[in-house]
Amino acid sequence: IGQNHQLTQLMIQLQKMPELHRTEMLTAYNSINLPGLYLAINYGNADIVGTIFNSLSETGYEGLLSKKNLMHILEAKDKNGFSGLFLAISRKDKNVVTSILNALPKLAATHHLDNEQVYKFLSAKN
Repeated sequence: IGQNHQLTQLMIQLQKMPELHRTEMLTAYNSINLPGLYLAINYGNADIVGTIFNSLSETGYEGLLSKKNLMHILEAKDKNGFSGLFLAISRKDKNVVTSILNALPKLAATHHLDNEQVYKFLSAKN
């Protein structure tokens, strides 16, 4: 079974957990305090990034995460406050940026993100 399939199954199982546990799993940090999504972006793993964003866009996730926790997960900031999207843009990683941008409209609709919240995410500011 491939990584994306396993990740998709994990994302489905996370829907059954309380929000705190779900958020902790989706923002899991490594030993140097980088979130998993940031690492996937760092390594240019557009498939994994796309799977996470697309899974969070599914209606099963509607209302399961507060907007604050959702933005914390999506921003995937490093210890200096730079977002994963900023990293992908600065590295000119077209595949990762495309994965994020393709999923963003449905993600925003599913979680009722307003224009200001989408802009804040896209501005990739620390």
